[in-house]
Amino acid sequence: MTTTPVITSATSPSKGALWTGRILTTLIVLFLLFDAITKVIKEAHTISASAKLGWTAQGVQNLGFILLAWLGLWLRDAGLRRIVPLRTA
Repeated sequence: MTTTPVITSATSPSKGALWTGRILTTLIVLFLLFDAITKVIKEAHTISASAKLGWTAQGVQNLGFILLAWLGLWLRDAGLRRIVPLRTA
């Protein structure tokens, strides 16, 4: 009895899938950046909407700083991007 080895090759994503991943990642990062900045500067609409949910103005600002720190770490650290991937490529 002979066995035939199975040859598998890792295929790279198609060009369309690669660009779709890049565009979606960019949109997500820009949204998170916008959201964090409006929280940090205590923009009136952000504070009033968060107050309806029970958040204090200081709590919203702290959340903005946390979002900025997380986003900075995610953009910088490849290990964190592997744990929380916004795209797979």
